[in-house]
Amino acid sequence: MDIETLRIALLSLRGCTEDTPFTDDIVVFRVKGKIFACIDIARPDRVVLKSAPQRTDELLAHFSSVVPAKYWNKRNWIEVLFGGDVTDDQLLSMARLAYAIVLGGFTKKAQIAFFREGLASDTFFYHTNTCSSTMEQAWAVGDAACASGAHTMACVHSDLQKHGRGQTGTHWESQNGKNLTFTMAVSPTCLKPENSFLLLQTVAVALHRTISQLLLTDKDALTIKWPNDIYYADKKLCGTLIQNNISGHTFRLSAIGIGLNVNQTVFPTWVPNPVSLAEILGAEISRFVLLEDFLHHFGNLYADLKNTITEAPQSATSTLHRYYMRHLFRSHGTYTWRDADTTFQASIADVLPTGSLVLRLPDGSQRTYAFKEVEYVF
Repeated sequence: MDIETLRIALLSLRGCTEDTPFTDDIVVFRVKGKIFACIDIARPDRVVLKSAPQRTDELLAHFSSVVPAKYWNKRNWIEVLFGGDVTDDQLLSMARLAYAIVLGGFTKKAQIAFFREGLASDTFFYHTNTCSSTMEQAWAVGDAACASGAHTMACVHSDLQKHGRGQTGTHWESQNGKNLTFTMAVSPTCLKPENSFLLLQTVAVALHRTISQLLLTDKDALTIKWPNDIYYADKKLCGTLIQNNISGHTFRLSAIGIGLNVNQTVFPTWVPNPVSLAEILGAEISRFVLLEDFLHHFGNLYADLKNTITEAPQSATSTLHRYYMRHLFRSHGTYTWRDADTTFQASIADVLPTGSLVLRLPDGSQRTYAFKEVEYVF
């Protein structure tokens, strides 16, 4: 890494500007007027980045090339030396996180306004402070937005869902204004109903890519738990629920509800094995940076899927499938499973295009299960 390469990367972050408020040698990088990074041309082997107290302590303990920031508040700023034990990819992740930390310090109104500025023209966005369920809102809002032809997708976001839903009637617990709770609506007419799992895979892969770009270490701990939850180690970070409206042999509308734990750090005792990004990263960040990144990743993957599914369906399927299987929770090794009849040992052999899970038993035989027919034993 060198300062010019880093400078280009910083300026590629939407809304980033640079100026020299102190001396001509000191270049600061801002988003919405607030500094999140600084380069001293006279010391071209390092960069100063915004941090947070817990995160600062963790980075100082983990990396020898992360040191207290000279001339800056040493609890909220770090210096990262080039060429040490911080890789270029990790440095870019640190910079992106600094950007997200600073944006997270603005009011919600300011964050939403900034988010809307970067929204793709084909995406309809609706925000509400409180609702019963974003899934319910998305059926009405999404149908109208997608049917008009002016929008490829609609996104309904709420700070608080009074009756947020998970899989098979479960309740999604989320503290007001702390997490991402939203539903996307799309009209995937390119897919046949029997290929609906491709849409779930697209969502799961987009979520995995969004989150992984913020992680510095233990990236392998971030996985997709069959069929579509996101886990960090053995803890649930994100849940997804999909509902489809099918007319004949054609999708009319799909509503994809997503709950991602972002800044919540205290959960009710009845919530099983939760974890949040704030706990993983050691800092609170802007929820809307994550939402923007997710919509970007999903939009690209969804466009690729639509473009290739009719002409080269195997290509579209295999690309998603390879990424999905590579990052699948407990995809390597033998683990304990439970079905309606027994508890047994097995390894994951495959996930079929229908979404069914194929397990391989120690004797080499295989069993195939639909969702909810088998469960992991932790």
